[in-house]
Amino acid sequence: MKTVYLAGPITEDPKTHQWRREARKFLSEKFLIDDPCASKFDRDTLKEADGDAVKIHELVDQHQSEILLPKSYQSVAVCDIILVNFSIEPTDRPIIGTIMEVAWAWALHKTIIAIDGRGYYTRHPMIKGTVNAWAKNLEEALEIISSFFTTRR
Repeated sequence: MKTVYLAGPITEDPKTHQWRREARKFLSEKFLIDDPCASKFDRDTLKEADGDAVKIHELVDQHQSEILLPKSYQSVAVCDIILVNFSIEPTDRPIIGTIMEVAWAWALHKTIIAIDGRGYYTRHPMIKGTVNAWAKNLEEALEIISSFFTTRR
């Protein structure tokens, strides 16, 4: 089975987790899914912060900052496909982690499927040049993955 890594900004916005749940549900029968929001740390942090964005950032800085980089790199290195959601853009910070994951995926010759957004990142030539297929929304992205990477058993 191929592995799909679900990349994109992780914010306090419920959409951060909603699109990943939908992708897991759709793909999990035929693909292994690596969801960075599904770790025990992420679940515990969201519960403890109770929707407080400042508290979330404090908890991540306090407990996860040293492990975040190697954890993300490993997820990209072992996946076959990276599904990147550019449609969620935080207004308070750049999406540095997502951009690094896309760069690693490109350097490691991974297939990159991206959900288009309206922001600066999806218009930048360096991002446009790394993405193998663009989708208008999650449904279209999932259909691309399913159509091109599902094999008969």
